[in-house]
Amino acid sequence: MVDISGLTGPTVILAVTAMVDISVDPRRGRPKFQRTDENVQKIPDLIKENPRTIFLELEKDTGISKTTIGRIVTEDLKLKKTPAKFIPRFLTNEHNLCRLATCEDMLEMKRTDPEWKDEIITGDETWVYGYDPETKRQTAEWRGQGEPRPKKPRILKSRNKVLLVAFLDNKGIVHHEYLTAGQTVIKGMYLGIIRHLREAIRKKKP
Repeated sequence: MVDISGLTGPTVILAVTAMVDISVDPRRGRPKFQRTDENVQKIPDLIKENPRTIFLELEKDTGISKTTIGRIVTEDLKLKKTPAKFIPRFLTNEHNLCRLATCEDMLEMKRTDPEWKDEIITGDETWVYGYDPETKRQTAEWRGQGEPRPKKPRILKSRNKVLLVAFLDNKGIVHHEYLTAGQTVIKGMYLGIIRHLREAIRKKKP
């Protein structure tokens, strides 16, 4: 132990400095420059493993700051977070095979009869709503100075609706019917519609 009781001023500072080891030992930590080629190569591999990963997880895995990771992802890799597109359902292998078989049948029909599409009639049903259209003048209201203008949708759907059953070919509508309100869609009703369709086909395509 060194006695520095008799020293004063700068002499004390020099003596204390001489007794304290101020050398810098090697230590772990983030490098001063993190945006290196090596670090840029780490990020895409981690993103491929988990496309939904976030910057916080990448920071834990690589030891690179979130700010630097954000610059690497957006500026160097040109990536952006894209939400998923919602679809009705994923097609199974059975669905894909069924579509493939249907396409092959259609190609075969095309080879045997080039005009096969003229013989196809398809049908579907849909709800038809009533609308109450108004002109711009009819929607005018008296308002004071500075009051906002009234708002109204261009088309307002009413509660009245009717079920439309329509059949069409590649040239247009072959037959259509409006079902009466409250009528239940059952086998007998559709048999009657098919009979009416048959008569319409006989008249339009004798």
